[in-house]
Amino acid sequence: MRGFVHASVAHRMKLQVPLIQLPVQFDPGPLLHEATAVADKRWQRCADGGQRLRLVSCGGDPASAALSGPMRATPLLRQMPLLQQALAGLGATWGQVFLQRIAVGRQYAAEVAVDYYHRERLRLHLPLESPPDVLLECGDEVAHLAPGTAWVFDTWRPHRFAGPAQGPCLHLVADTVGGERFWELLTRGRTPGRAEREPWQPLQLTLASDQRVALALEAHGAPQVMTPWELREHLMFLLNEAVPHPRLAGLQALLLRLSRHWHALWARHGAEAAGRPAYRALLASTAQACQQLGVEQLVLRNGIGLWPALQAQVLDVAVAEEDGLRRGGARKSEAPPPGAPTVATPKPRSPPTRLRQPLFMVAAPCSGAGLVARTLARAPGLYAAGEEARRAIDGIQRLAAPQRADFSHRLLAGDAVEDTVRRVRERLARGLRGHDGKPVPAAGGTVRLLRADARDALRVPFLAQAFPDARFVFVHREPHDALGSLLRAWEEGRMQDAGVLPGWEGPAWTLARPPGWQALSGLPLEAVVAGQWSGIMRVLLDDLAQLPPERWLGLDLDRLLADPDGEMQRVAGFAGLEWHLELGQTLPRAQPPASPSSAERWRPHAARLQPVLGDVPQRALEASFHG
Repeated sequence: MRGFVHASVAHRMKLQVPLIQLPVQFDPGPLLHEATAVADKRWQRCADGGQRLRLVSCGGDPASAALSGPMRATPLLRQMPLLQQALAGLGATWGQVFLQRIAVGRQYAAEVAVDYYHRERLRLHLPLESPPDVLLECGDEVAHLAPGTAWVFDTWRPHRFAGPAQGPCLHLVADTVGGERFWELLTRGRTPGRAEREPWQPLQLTLASDQRVALALEAHGAPQVMTPWELREHLMFLLNEAVPHPRLAGLQALLLRLSRHWHALWARHGAEAAGRPAYRALLASTAQACQQLGVEQLVLRNGIGLWPALQAQVLDVAVAEEDGLRRGGARKSEAPPPGAPTVATPKPRSPPTRLRQPLFMVAAPCSGAGLVARTLARAPGLYAAGEEARRAIDGIQRLAAPQRADFSHRLLAGDAVEDTVRRVRERLARGLRGHDGKPVPAAGGTVRLLRADARDALRVPFLAQAFPDARFVFVHREPHDALGSLLRAWEEGRMQDAGVLPGWEGPAWTLARPPGWQALSGLPLEAVVAGQWSGIMRVLLDDLAQLPPERWLGLDLDRLLADPDGEMQRVAGFAGLEWHLELGQTLPRAQPPASPSSAERWRPHAARLQPVLGDVPQRALEASFHG
């Protein structure tokens, strides 16, 4: 299918189709020889198990992952004349270029490129070596990228590589804003599974080892100050991509205000340095107003949150710092000029609070983990996560459920890449409070975190990797009580997922979503609850079994209620906490963890749904005695 490309790039680099094969082909063998001639020690290991070799990077530094600044060839690229010819033959201006060894045979989470850099560029893949069962999944399309072909795909859609193969998989990857010849090739490209209007006649790229070419590389990236026209285009794009929501009208009004005031400031200052305090203050006031509106509840059609996209494409990049870098690092407090349409400029950032030996309560939903956390929070030296930390993990775009291949809340050790872990730590440290309600004593100090979140039951490998000194308390509750309470939570609509769940038939999803949730679509509510509970418990029990025994403790809710002092002394001893309180028979309940109606509510369904639970109840009971 041809002729769709011009319309597809009306909104920067968002394509109207998931992926396009360019009408070119080449002999991958010589390029593969150049790529594999580089010593293994020069390749950088990636958190997903793959490896990367940077050929064009910011400033020509082969170790740099920066995306802002002039792009230069690294010394390694100069050793690869054939590879340079292949890129030059496509007639584009290039951003970052790298060789990627894809770790096949692994479970990858789907990703969406939300940042400003990728929003402005297309990503090209030239497969040099690829087993036939390694597939690219992009949106609802699946294709094998055969060696010797050239592809671009829509990184605004969820995408990932998948396949059981164990053989080598090596791609040349390059980002581009395009070029005259490149756009002509893209216009003649084809999409898998679509009818062709004319014969497919790919151009053969001729490569010669005795030729040298100079690649056209980006010298200018993001502007020092975004023009009002570019800013307006980004805002309109995000609003058009938003899923309808009652709060959307309010956000539209806020962003219209931002656009109008930005245009006024531009007419007065342009990109001059003297106007930047006013620009920054306007961005800060807009961000504050968005958060007060509850913009984090809004989602885009590709499943990601609107708020992180708005930050990445506008609020964090619309004006550079004095050193030319984008926002996101340390910032200075600057007073806005008189008459600027803004609120107060952000204060200087304090040194971050560091977390040590965090303690995570993990359990199936409605099993009493919150009760245990509220009780344990009375121990000296523990600081509980406040409301600010509720979305500490889900609020990070690459960790959010819509970024997973199956939209579950499952996170693995491979998701704990360095930059993501840093952001999780920073977000978890915000708003920490002791049992007396007082904040962390001093910024920059070290504290112990206490956290209980239902979704953490599906994230033990991620948390264990991100926090090597973390410990886990597994809270067990009698299954009929837990299932009855969980059924009530669904019926009452508590803790529902605000996002759009593709293919789901039933009430809005409640609490944590395990892998395999799709099989529950359209079932009676009690069957959904049974499948959810057993799915979460299987994952959790399997993950705990993989931890060193000293890193986790089992705790039964009935035993805790029967002997609060004895069981809390046991938990405190495991966690290395001082515990001098005498609880008697009183626990700090927000709501009774169990009620006579919980088990009764589940009893009519117990026999019919017992096969769904299988051996999980017995395994969970045994795990409650661990430690």
